[in-house]
Amino acid sequence: MKFKERIIPAVIIGVLFGAFILIGRSVGKTSWTFLWIYRVKHIYNIIVAALAACLFGKWRFAGLLWIGAVFGVLPGELFGPDPEGAEFGFGHFGWAIWCGTVILFMLGGIGLEIIHTWKKRRNTDG
Repeated sequence: MKFKERIIPAVIIGVLFGAFILIGRSVGKTSWTFLWIYRVKHIYNIIVAALAACLFGKWRFAGLLWIGAVFGVLPGELFGPDPEGAEFGFGHFGWAIWCGTVILFMLGGIGLEIIHTWKKRRNTDG
């Protein structure tokens, strides 16, 4: 894979994660899940996605990581509040739902990359 084919997806994924973080800054004050994501070192997500896309050409993995990060916020907000646990400091579990969503999408991205590699090998072997 050529350098251009690696760097362009990395830049696109990096920009998408940057946009996600900027949106999180404005919405984060009203969303517990976004607030948690913003407080955690979110830069690691950008680094992992950009490195995966750039160094290894794994843009499918990086793209699904981004989709999981973005779409994990909605179920985190909808199903995260736990009023019964608020007195113990567990008033919102949106962060756990978000992490679970991201992990599921990461596994899906790994699966897509494996399937793509198998298809590529089958086409070159024949």
